[in-house]
Amino acid sequence: MRFRFTGIFDLFNQKNEYYLINKKLDTIIQINESMYKVLSNAKQGTELNCNEINLNTMNILIYNRVLEAIN
Repeated sequence: MRFRFTGIFDLFNQKNEYYLINKKLDTIIQINESMYKVLSNAKQGTELNCNEINLNTMNILIYNRVLEAIN
């Protein structure tokens, strides 16, 4: 399954600290490195490997419009 990073969010990396930024709400959420890598790949349009991210996390990301499924 392929996912696309929505335009609502952006990623930021500074000194080995990783953040997910909601541009509409001006909020910043600290994330771990593995999540940063997964979201980076999604942002670049790379197909996600479902083994990299668990189903609950994937549902949260889709529900909060960080990712959207594409055909």
